[in-house]
Parts: sequence; structure tokens; C-alpha cells
Amino acid sequence: MALSGGLYSAEGTVRAALAAEMGRAPAALSPGTVVLLLGGSLVLSVLGAVTTIFMASRSREREFALIQAAGGTRRTILAAAAWEAVIYVGTAAILGVGAVAVTALGGAWALRAQPTHLLPSLGLSAIGLTVCCGLILTLLATVVPTAATLRHEVPRVLAAE
Repeated sequence: MALSGGLYSAEGTVRAALAAEMGRAPAALSPGTVVLLLGGSLVLSVLGAVTTIFMASRSREREFALIQAAGGTRRTILAAAAWEAVIYVGTAAILGVGAVAVTALGGAWALRAQPTHLLPSLGLSAIGLTVCCGLILTLLATVVPTAATLRHEVPRVLAAE
């Protein structure tokens, strides 16, 4: 989140400073440039996070069986897995926005020699898109293994140890 947000934040802040100085805004980053700069890093970091969450979710078969034995329903367990994904992504979004805000304020401060008051750009559209994509992938990485785990019979899972 901070990677894509930081790029668009820096680009927006510098474009605003150049527009104030030159009287017109320079061209924005093209999608091809963004893919070239961030594509590999974003794919690698997203796949690493989703794989980690997926592997952690797969190893909870006994925990889910205990919840079912105590009276929990499949729906409750799946809802808990979905909310876990929301918490993961929400925490990442809060930390990412914080990191972007700090770097955006630093960038605006570095460009403070401009005659006008420069407000930093936060790149919120890039952060929002990253959060949405991250939420979809994280939901899949938590709910799918949980649903697969719930197919096993509770007595067999609890008797395994």
C-alpha cells in the first residue's frame, strides 16, 4: 500500500510544485511507467503476503473442529475467517497511509522553497485500489482454506492427536 501510494504521492506533490513554478502541470505518470517501476515489487509482496496467510489458515483444522464441537456453525467460522482478512488488510492500510503521509509531508517540506503553499498529495486512489485488490486476495487466502478445512468430520479431526 505504501509502495504504490508513495509513488503517486511523490508524483502528485512534485507535479503540483512544478505547476506552481511553471504555470502548467507536467505530464502524469503513464500506466506503463508505473507497471515498470512497481509491477514486480507489488506482485512479489502481494504473493508473499497471501501465501503466508494461506499457509497459516491451512494449519487451523483442529481449532475449527473445536469451535464446531463447542456449538459454532460453519457460517460463524467462515465469517471469522473473513473478518480476519479484513483486519489484516485494514491494519496494512492504516500503516500504509501513515507511511505515505509521513513521506508526503517530507516531500512537501523539501519543496518548501516554492512561493505558494504546497499541499502534499497522498495518492489515495492508488492506495484505495491496492486495498481493494489486497482485500480480495486476502479474503480468498483465508476463506478458501477455512472452507476446505470445514469439510472434515469433527470427531476424526479431534481424535487425530
